[in-house]
Amino acid sequence: MIYFEDISSSKKLRHAQLQDEMQRLYSANFSHEMRTPLSTVIEFTDLMVQRIKSGSVHGPGAHLIEHDLQIVKFSSMLMLKQVNDILDTEQITHGTFITKPEKTTARSIVNEVVQALALKANSLKIQLSEEYEQDADKSLLADKQRAQQITMNLLSNAIKFSRNGAIEVRAWQSQKRHSQEQSQSVD
Repeated sequence: MIYFEDISSSKKLRHAQLQDEMQRLYSANFSHEMRTPLSTVIEFTDLMVQRIKSGSVHGPGAHLIEHDLQIVKFSSMLMLKQVNDILDTEQITHGTFITKPEKTTARSIVNEVVQALALKANSLKIQLSEEYEQDADKSLLADKQRAQQITMNLLSNAIKFSRNGAIEVRAWQSQKRHSQEQSQSVD
């Protein structure tokens, strides 16, 4: 008895699976390799700005250096955002995405993003402001990095699609406030 089997479809499937795995590994490795140097640039930029503000670095050009460092930080944070998005997409696709809850506040989440985007908004003549309810300083358990990623995406788009004017970011934490606003918007 002679038996013939078409194995071309199973070879194609195996090849596609291997290609998918190679792409996943490459993306994960690339993202991790980019995160470390970008995080270092951001941390050192913050340290240098703190030194200028504390008076350790002074002179006629100190405020210009601070401005330039803020631009470096902004650019680094935007690049880190892109790297994080690549890694998150891969993790979601492969079911390995894990959140990392930590104690933080709504103010902390929003303020750091607003500070990072303020220079970009100012350069486009867009006023970027923030307003916080009293409960924005209450401790909450959240994945701060993911919350900041979402906030960064929203604000970046708001800045990108605004021609002029102002963008106001309001932050609160209370479920009660959210419920009140929902019922007001329905009326």
